[in-house]
Amino acid sequence: MLFLLGCWAALVVIAGCRCERGQRLEVAAVAVFDRSGHEEELFDTERARQTLEQALSGSRRLALASPDRPGVFQAELTITLATEHEAANPGETGLYRGVQVELLLSRWQENGVRERLSARGEAFEVQEPEALNSAAGFARVLRRAVQDAIKNLESDLASREYSLEQLAGLLASPEASQRLTALKALRERRAPQLVPRVIELLRDPVPEVVLEAVGVLVAQGDVQAAEPLIRAAKDRDQLFLLQTISALAELGGPVARGYLFTLSAGHESPAIRERAARALQEAERPSDDPLRTAADAPRVRSNGP
Repeated sequence: MLFLLGCWAALVVIAGCRCERGQRLEVAAVAVFDRSGHEEELFDTERARQTLEQALSGSRRLALASPDRPGVFQAELTITLATEHEAANPGETGLYRGVQVELLLSRWQENGVRERLSARGEAFEVQEPEALNSAAGFARVLRRAVQDAIKNLESDLASREYSLEQLAGLLASPEASQRLTALKALRERRAPQLVPRVIELLRDPVPEVVLEAVGVLVAQGDVQAAEPLIRAAKDRDQLFLLQTISALAELGGPVARGYLFTLSAGHESPAIRERAARALQEAERPSDDPLRTAADAPRVRSNGP
């Protein structure tokens, strides 16, 4: 994979989009942000916005629209990474240039809830610096990264129309992208018969798949998932343990509460003890308690809802 996808970057709240089967979503390209971390400006953000518009206009599931049109999704593109170094593979010459982007679509509903869809895109090329200077070279790679983000978003939208049998097949796919597609779809659908397969993905070699599986188990609300979650947290880093604690607070049940009590009383990390204590209080509240919120729930951002 071109970039190492950080677990923390994968964790945001995403609300599902409500749209009819096969309907194209109207989207306006409103802003591009360069967060690539370079001191010099590598990207012309207005040209990048136009690149986003062009990609949206060619989409099978998204329709380019005016930002003033009611009910339109507002598209914001963030350039999160731009890297450049000498090509290292045998037979290659020139510069390796890579770009990673995050695409966020959002709109406000009449009830005050903000719908959000997101996708990540990435691309790279080996380029000859004599033929393409830095700005022109990165602009070309950016175009491909934007197209990749839109393709991933289209895939996630299509997955909402899959049958449970199709989703089961995707969960068993050797391709991590297909496993992720199925997991994202299961955030929006109750499918208790697929929970055992989701639990198996807690041992997946791809960290992003594991985190998405945690979020799906919370969304499915099956308290029997507590024990596999606890086992998955062993020998993992502290960030994963914190997300597991949040998941157990949402699931509740005696197994989850017992584990949270053990962590709050005896874990070596003060941060873990404190978070476990708060999670224990959360788990002991009734699910309809107004003080109980989803602020700490491990919602996973991926290429989609």
